[in-house]
Amino acid sequence: MPINFDISEEEMPIFLAEADEHLQVLDDTLILLEKESSNPDLVQTVFRSAHTIKGMSGMIGHQRMTNLTHALETVLDGVRKNSIQITKQLINICLDAVDHLRLLRDEVSTSQACDLDIDQIVSELKNFSEEGKAENLPGGASGAEVKNNNGGSPGTKSPLKKKIKNLIEAINTEASIPVLPDKASQTEAIIEETNPEGATPALQNGAFEIRAKIDPNSVASAARAFQLLMALQDLGEIQSMTPSAAQIESASSVKDFTAVVASTQSFEKVSASLTMISEIDEISINGMIIMSNGSVVMDRSQSNGTDQTQQPDKIEDGQKTSSPSSGMMLSERRSSSPLGRRNTDMTIRANVERLDNLMNLVGELITDRNQLKQILSRFTRLNNNFDRISETITHLARITDQIQEEVMHIRMLPISSAFGKFPRMVRDMSQKIGKPIDVVIRGEETEMDRSMIEEINDPLIHLVRNSVDHGIESPEDRLAAGKPERGTITLTARHEQGRIILTVEDDGRGIDGEKLRKSAVQKGLISAEEAAGLSEEQSINLMFLAGLSTSQKITDISGRGVGLDIVNTNIQHVNGSIQVETKLGLGTQFQIILPLTLAIVPALLVRVRHAIFAIPLVMVTETLRIEPSEIKYVYRKPVTRLRKKVLSLVYLSEIFNIPQVDEQEKHLFAVIVQSGKQRVGLIVDSLVGEEDVVVKPLGAFIGDIPGISSAAILSEGQVALIVDVFGLFKLAGF
Repeated sequence: MPINFDISEEEMPIFLAEADEHLQVLDDTLILLEKESSNPDLVQTVFRSAHTIKGMSGMIGHQRMTNLTHALETVLDGVRKNSIQITKQLINICLDAVDHLRLLRDEVSTSQACDLDIDQIVSELKNFSEEGKAENLPGGASGAEVKNNNGGSPGTKSPLKKKIKNLIEAINTEASIPVLPDKASQTEAIIEETNPEGATPALQNGAFEIRAKIDPNSVASAARAFQLLMALQDLGEIQSMTPSAAQIESASSVKDFTAVVASTQSFEKVSASLTMISEIDEISINGMIIMSNGSVVMDRSQSNGTDQTQQPDKIEDGQKTSSPSSGMMLSERRSSSPLGRRNTDMTIRANVERLDNLMNLVGELITDRNQLKQILSRFTRLNNNFDRISETITHLARITDQIQEEVMHIRMLPISSAFGKFPRMVRDMSQKIGKPIDVVIRGEETEMDRSMIEEINDPLIHLVRNSVDHGIESPEDRLAAGKPERGTITLTARHEQGRIILTVEDDGRGIDGEKLRKSAVQKGLISAEEAAGLSEEQSINLMFLAGLSTSQKITDISGRGVGLDIVNTNIQHVNGSIQVETKLGLGTQFQIILPLTLAIVPALLVRVRHAIFAIPLVMVTETLRIEPSEIKYVYRKPVTRLRKKVLSLVYLSEIFNIPQVDEQEKHLFAVIVQSGKQRVGLIVDSLVGEEDVVVKPLGAFIGDIPGISSAAILSEGQVALIVDVFGLFKLAGF
């Protein structure tokens, strides 16, 4: 069923990205909150994300999403106020609500209503809220919060007029609120009502009047007002606000924002929190302008020497304080710390297609740079008077390298975007099968190319599911083996020698090679004779055969014989490799080795007859010059000795059917490539050199070529075929 929301095409990607980010925060924080229920920062984080989603969905008119997040927010507010205790049941319901929100989020992207009934989950959340109120309110008093008529926050428990009156009765006469005659607001109306004599009231220490003007060119002024609201809620208790929260969440255009907030935070803390919000033209606190025309211009000397933030016990009667340097302190902190800068200075959201187009242009630039280097090399051999050309080309090469590096960084994402889903996934699976399991993540800040993260998602999921179902033992078995009752799955990521190393490790039972051999024979994947001749390492690698499973029964987690073969295939597809280390009774580690990117590949160029091939450097371990007399044959297959070990050899000319030339090479070269723990020497005629090659797909007209993954245009205009090392292994029978 089609459904329309009040959102433009330009705003759609921003909404979806922000929603995904906050939904992931909810997932991650709720899992942590289950283990650290007394951590107030986690409670505040999860409440803030729920409240933000509620405001975002309200702005586009997604009523079902708003209703569900409101129910979730109410429960979390009860947790925040200690009226609701954190239990396993509560976390389960909150996580179910997050799953529902993801489905409702998809309605925005597809413009199609999903078949989802939210009434039951909303009812369950409301039951928690009501139970919490009943337990914490004496005499069966109603737990409903009193919302003021002047836009106060939902957490206000007493009428706003009473609170303002209490503030006025405790005024410090030196700290008055400057009231602008042309800016009539609800705040002024309340103050006038409680002070009919017309005297200008003043706020007590620790209370602030905030006035803000939102950039008239902002395409999401209500969103900026909502950010101001969220910032003030974090700082203290909002006493009054114009426009009201309901008006902001209705996505009405907002030009001016006014609020009175009671807070124990310092002036600098309040200023720093507000000035981080983008698209705000002007901000004043208690009449002191701290931002004008979008720039910080705070000068505490404008405040008539009064410091509103000092506590009463720190100020002597009648004493005035001033801090002329505090404005400098704030600006210095904003310029020196990334957390202190405006959000718009730190990040941008760009269409992925534009980044891909930019990457293609950089690839063309790299090709031209390589051609210029080749031309310069030829001219230099003919004549030495080309210093200016040389300097220009060298400068162009340096600039191209810098552009390439910057574009590569733009395409990079932290691996946390892939790792982040696993704590929730493991928690759900472990509860289903009765195995308590913890997830430890290390190196989540390690960055990978966006396309690489997309390719590695499925393999990681299969490996983690395999660890949960096959690796980690039952609590009874773990205790009997002298292990902790809770199992642990550790995910790590790191950079190493221009490669990405990912590991998935568990402290479970390990892999039994004998069991794998028996299962492979029973399923007809290998013969009994072949199984008997396998080493332990080869037996472990049987797990990557399609159709092999050692599970005794089929479940929704595993047992169908699919999974690890997909892992191996997908990793090979991106020129990566996987290695397995296991010890019975101690656990298993899967190590995935990947290139940094798929767009530009550092490669070793080799010549075979008249053809040029590019072998990804991530697969190369070393190169050898080899005499034809050093090549021997075992079972009609070429081999040689390398450091007292036998090395299998493969002639690229034979694999790709390249005809023999009249001249026989006196010397050959072997390029040693490695897949997992298997090493093979590729025999080539000569080594051309190393070069960063821009990967170009072969296209539908040519189609797939076994042993070839893609192509590249070299500096001399030649086309080099990029070798698919894993496909090559299969062609050679390894």
